[in-house]
Amino acid sequence: MKRQRYRLRFGRLACGLLGAISSVAAAQPDRAELMNELVRARKLSMALMTYSSEHDDAMPPDLGSLSPYLTGDLSKASSQERVKAIRESYVSELDGVKIPDNADEAWANTNSSFGYLGGAGIKISDLGDWGTLAVFHMKLDRGVPGPRTDTNPEGTVIPVVFVDGHVESLSRAEAERVIKESAVIFDAIKTGGPLPDSQQAQMDLRLVAGAIKAYAKANKGELPPTLGATLPFIPADSKRTATAKLRAAAYLSPEAKKSTHIPDEPTPEWVNERTTYVYLGSAGLQFGSIEDPGNSIIVHGKLDRPIEFKGRGGMVKGFAIGTLGGAAAVEEEEYARWMVDVSRRVIESAKTGAALPDHVNAHRDARLISQGISSYAKEHDGKLPGSLGEVLPYVLPAESAKVRAQVFLSPKGERITSPPDEVTAEWVNRWTSYTYLGGRGIDLKLAREAGVQILFHGPFAETYETRIPYGSEQVIASGTSYTYAWLLSVEQTEQHAKESKERLDALRAAAK
Repeated sequence: MKRQRYRLRFGRLACGLLGAISSVAAAQPDRAELMNELVRARKLSMALMTYSSEHDDAMPPDLGSLSPYLTGDLSKASSQERVKAIRESYVSELDGVKIPDNADEAWANTNSSFGYLGGAGIKISDLGDWGTLAVFHMKLDRGVPGPRTDTNPEGTVIPVVFVDGHVESLSRAEAERVIKESAVIFDAIKTGGPLPDSQQAQMDLRLVAGAIKAYAKANKGELPPTLGATLPFIPADSKRTATAKLRAAAYLSPEAKKSTHIPDEPTPEWVNERTTYVYLGSAGLQFGSIEDPGNSIIVHGKLDRPIEFKGRGGMVKGFAIGTLGGAAAVEEEEYARWMVDVSRRVIESAKTGAALPDHVNAHRDARLISQGISSYAKEHDGKLPGSLGEVLPYVLPAESAKVRAQVFLSPKGERITSPPDEVTAEWVNRWTSYTYLGGRGIDLKLAREAGVQILFHGPFAETYETRIPYGSEQVIASGTSYTYAWLLSVEQTEQHAKESKERLDALRAAAK
């Protein structure tokens, strides 16, 4: 799975179990017991995403509907296999519940140790902030026992699964608060009732960002000239978008909705005159020319009109932001401003050829080299190249030698190194800024199966400061064995590099 890059919370997916779990409970229970429940919680999350992807973005009507993705086909299973499968997916060992030999998905739905807040008639894309919206939770009359503390007097920990896939272990009081707030939002989405301003703004911008993406798809990749041009691309498939008037409302902030009259048949011109959101695209700009569309902001709330929303520490100010990839979020003020500034520079680079921000440039390098390694392997019996120099013919083959050579230089390297007119593999190996961990004869598929995470990384002496919600982080670019790139903290990159190098060395030795 993709690791977060700038710590955006746009449908966050974590890499592996431990990457999906954050423990914020004040009192820590028995580690083994907690891990068992977190594993069960994570399986529910993965099943939800698989179900949704196979059912046109719809959420399952109940927990039992996830059985095919959790337990598999039980129709031919023995009693022992049936009980084991249901236990591992639905029922905690802490419950002491005896699972009958003939238990089925209906039994699992009723007797699961976990509650489910979603339901029929809801699409994943209907939901607001995936990172704060709970969807599964261990039932509040259960929980994992642990030590009692001042902040957790009951000594009980409740695993809670959020829509973006991450899992948190919360005190009972905190879990109850999160579950109650999330249930209110799910109910409003089911009934078409009012939502908190931050949730409404996020939902609106997801519609608008999705319409921008849909416009580009329908127009040979060209972005819309204005936001108004995207109005026909807002889908009319939910209670909140059933009429033209409701669809036009998506272009207004929650505050503006209260004082703006929307005609029954609004036009694109009306949207352009009345919208309270800022569009960063323009006519003639190609979707494919913008680096990292999943993290590039294309539409955002006006930066002089922040929205207040409830965070874990109380009320905070922030802005709604929508990406070119079609996702949206409401993020705290400093982080949102930084993301908008970075995105403006990325879009300006696509328009004029101006330099990308350094961290985006490094991420681009890692992405292109990763894709080049994959292309090399496809033409060499699935084997990795012996060096990065051998990847040169597979990186931007239609571009000039100098442009291709610059991909192997970090942003700092580009500023101090001028590639010759004729670039060779030897030149790349001598001057590249990136450290390659692989080697000739190693099978790429076996490397993935062995758990190799990264194949190369940028220099540890050249880091990039990026914002994260409520803070900042120094990151390094790296290329993965799955053709995509990461920007991770120095500590994470060092750990992945060490583990990946050890596994690659073992594979190299075995191949001799």
